[in-house]
Amino acid sequence: DRSASFNFADLTNADLSTTRSHNRFGQPMGAIGVGFINAKLAGTNLTGTNMTGARLHKIHTKGLAPGANLAGVTYMPYQPVAGGYDHSCALNPAGHVRCWGDNSSGQLGNNTTTDSPTPTPVQVVDRNGQPLANITAISTGFEHSCALDTAGHVYCWGSNGYGQLGNNTRTDSPTPTPVQVIDRNGQPLANITAISTGAHDSCVLNTTGHVHCWGHNSSGQLGNNTITNSRIPVQVVDRNGQPLGNITAISTGAHDSCALDTGGHVHCWGYNDSGQLGNNTTAHSRIPVQVVGSSGAPLANVTAISTGIHLSCALDTAGPVYCWGSNYRGQLGNNTTTGSSTPVQVVDRNGQPLANITAISTGFEHSCVLDAGGHVYCWGRNYYGQLGNNTTVPSRTPVQVVDRNGQPLGNITAISTGFEHSCVLEFGGHVHCWGSNGSGQLGNNTRTDSPTPVQVVGREPFMLI
Repeated sequence: DRSASFNFADLTNADLSTTRSHNRFGQPMGAIGVGFINAKLAGTNLTGTNMTGARLHKIHTKGLAPGANLAGVTYMPYQPVAGGYDHSCALNPAGHVRCWGDNSSGQLGNNTTTDSPTPTPVQVVDRNGQPLANITAISTGFEHSCALDTAGHVYCWGSNGYGQLGNNTRTDSPTPTPVQVIDRNGQPLANITAISTGAHDSCVLNTTGHVHCWGHNSSGQLGNNTITNSRIPVQVVDRNGQPLGNITAISTGAHDSCALDTGGHVHCWGYNDSGQLGNNTTAHSRIPVQVVGSSGAPLANVTAISTGIHLSCALDTAGPVYCWGSNYRGQLGNNTTTGSSTPVQVVDRNGQPLANITAISTGFEHSCVLDAGGHVYCWGRNYYGQLGNNTTVPSRTPVQVVDRNGQPLGNITAISTGFEHSCVLEFGGHVHCWGSNGSGQLGNNTRTDSPTPVQVVGREPFMLI
């Protein structure tokens, strides 16, 4: 539901995990509840409400009136579209995953290493050749992909040279293999609520608010105070050696990662040559450091984070966007090409802060945001047309993504940026991508780059939000 109203409703301890809604194709959408687009929740009591299993992008709390109580709310967020280095994946309403593009390491998960320019025939399958099922979130890295299922288990496939599949081997896998945690019983990693893949590493967030990572660790990107690669998950720790806790979101970049805590603060760790850790230094860190503003005070009131390659961005409660790190192509969006080791505010062409932003995604040297009206804006490098404004001219401020007729792309519900391409999901269930297409990562049955969105070819809708 995109306009539900629960003003002053009392949903204390309500179990909405089995409540179902359906899209216009008659397919179940998962539990409804508090993840509605534009939901009105003023004064609503949601204490103890169980949203587990809901296929929802996020809990929208912006503008809640005093009295709204979200204490104890649990839910399982999802990511319906993911752009990797040269491949992309999308989640359909049935909980299945389809991928397209580069497949040199089996990152499409269809038991081959053959590239596919369209997603239709490339369904991610398990070891028995059956579709990987009950998936709620996906994430794509350089040459590997991971998926989270409704039971809180994680499956990864593709390149595994650094152990980034987390199955205690370094053998590539063209089909998903369970990611196992180090415990005395050798059981699959469980109770996971979010996943994020980097260049050659992966991270997850569990139900207790702790983070585990595995794979490449040359710059401390696993956050466990070592530079030793790990083929199985290790826990991210703070400067005192204690588990990093109270985390609500994670994002993994090329060689660094960031986490958002319950207080709206951001912590980052790993590679920091361009100041992408945001702590006013360029020193790498094997443990999380807090992102700070130019005054030295912690960046606060953050609701979403995204890490790319040598840069990171954050969205705050009021809607403005902040970025930090490398800025050679204007990817910080502040109308300069000067890098910054502390957050700078993204501004429009008039020098005003971006407003009404609901989602953000960062790629190689470009970033994109989604606003409350369903429109998309991108900035930074544009060599392949990855800004989607029908040019290949880089931009130091956000430009609006337009369709082939020059009209603003609209009705968008999710965004994801890859290395040199970008993808979005529209409300009708279609995926559109633009930018580099040398490996077929735009999914339109060609290998031709496109400076405007092209529709991914497929026989079914992807997940609606």
